[in-house]
Amino acid sequence: MNFEQATLSIRRGDSIKVVQEKLAISASPDRLPEVEEVVYFYHLEFLGFWVFFKESGLAYSIRFENPYPYTIEGVSIGKTKEEVLAIRGSVFRNMPIPDGKTRWIYDQPQFLRIDFNKETGRVEKVFR
Repeated sequence: MNFEQATLSIRRGDSIKVVQEKLAISASPDRLPEVEEVVYFYHLEFLGFWVFFKESGLAYSIRFENPYPYTIEGVSIGKTKEEVLAIRGSVFRNMPIPDGKTRWIYDQPQFLRIDFNKETGRVEKVFR
């Protein structure tokens, strides 16, 4: 299986069935424990890849984290803020969460949220 092609082809709005086909898996997604709303997910831990689904069964968030080895819209885990700016250009907006981490949002050409590690200043997670 080509994990790069499979994981990068998954989009928000894809159904569980579509994601199962793209990832060549038949298991049902797990349910996030201890949350009020119903949220299902697939986590490919060896790849650092997550897909989250609403109760409707449609994907609403895709997360890439260490050890994900591929680039996501030009950005890869471990890049510096300067490298991200050189690749993506100016930040559209910040995501203010009072935990000391920097989160950048790019809305165009496709939604991308980039979370930076507060100690190293390097890309820690990318959401699409």
